[in-house]
Amino acid sequence: MAKFLMYVGVALASSGKRPTAFTALDARGHSLAIGTGTLADALAFAAGAGSALLVLTPPLRARTLRSAEPAPESPSLLPETSEESTPPLAATLQRVGYVNFSAEDESLRQWLETDAESAFERWLGHPPLPGNTLEGRIQRQLLLADLDCDVPDAMEFFEEITRFKLLRGQLPYEKILSLAELNAYAAAAIARLCDQSPDRVQHIQPRMFLPL
Repeated sequence: MAKFLMYVGVALASSGKRPTAFTALDARGHSLAIGTGTLADALAFAAGAGSALLVLTPPLRARTLRSAEPAPESPSLLPETSEESTPPLAATLQRVGYVNFSAEDESLRQWLETDAESAFERWLGHPPLPGNTLEGRIQRQLLLADLDCDVPDAMEFFEEITRFKLLRGQLPYEKILSLAELNAYAAAAIARLCDQSPDRVQHIQPRMFLPL
């Protein structure tokens, strides 16, 4: 039986050029929300959830080694102080009521980490097409649909292609989610698995989970 009412996936921006994306699924995989914006927007959404399992991608340690996104803009969500061993974002999640995920813990708001790119590769059984290409995004969106995630049907993209539209460059790109949104959905899918099908996930590190 599902313990959480909502599964929230947050795809953290790797640079200022790409926004943070977040999505929420219910126990059946139906989409409850999807949005892009600042990290503060995602944190505000998470703070308002009464019962949620939240998953971040990429893992905080990996993100720290890259050029990190600027700090969230909302002062009310920032930690006043934090230990050096605790990443600022982890301290922020603790401050708004999220604890580290544990199947035995009865807390209604918990969080963990995953790596969406690695998850896609495991689900597919081979490396996915490059995520910065249209075909790579279509591949990921089709896979998420197979995982019972409530995403738009990527095949509708092809149904609307005509010779006329191709000649004019009028392709239905709005049918295909951005890479950040796809990563957020993948993170939410991991959350569902951890709660509903723990035998289908692998515990890699203290807060890191990937699908089997």
